[in-house]
Amino acid sequence: MQKSQVSRRAPAVATHGGGWLRAALLLLVAEKIVQHVVVTVALLFDLAQIRARVALPYQGFVAAGSALAALYALAGWWLLRGNPWARRLIIALALADILGEFIAQGSVMIQLNVSALVATALLILALLYRQHHAHDSATPRPSRVSPRPAAESPHGRPRAAPRQRADDAGARAAR
Repeated sequence: MQKSQVSRRAPAVATHGGGWLRAALLLLVAEKIVQHVVVTVALLFDLAQIRARVALPYQGFVAAGSALAALYALAGWWLLRGNPWARRLIIALALADILGEFIAQGSVMIQLNVSALVATALLILALLYRQHHAHDSATPRPSRVSPRPAAESPHGRPRAAPRQRADDAGARAAR
């Protein structure tokens, strides 16, 4: 795809490469959403006696699983839209997922399961994605409405526009 064919609303990833990394992240985020929804429903209805397998009361895991599913959905949406906060949120959620495995199993020596492996893969890919797009955060995004250029002070900082008082406007109108 040439640059001229990229739409204006396409995220920065489309023009800067890293498409396979973004696609892998989206797939893993979708898996985490499904996983958290399924486990939360299983805990609510005690499917396959899953409540007996968690170390702490299941209600906390239901709340945490619901919140994580919603936050993963938000992270996926942000990733699709090219929001740089998606990278940070995915990293934080992957770390919370890994920590949650230790809490759920109630031991430092946990059994490795698909959830922990996917969370680890998600963390590694999100860190690679962040490194690949480190310049995106430093570069300001163009705004849809271009502001008028502000006059600069001698130190290179923008000057504030002069304030007008209400009585100034009345005096001008009277002239």
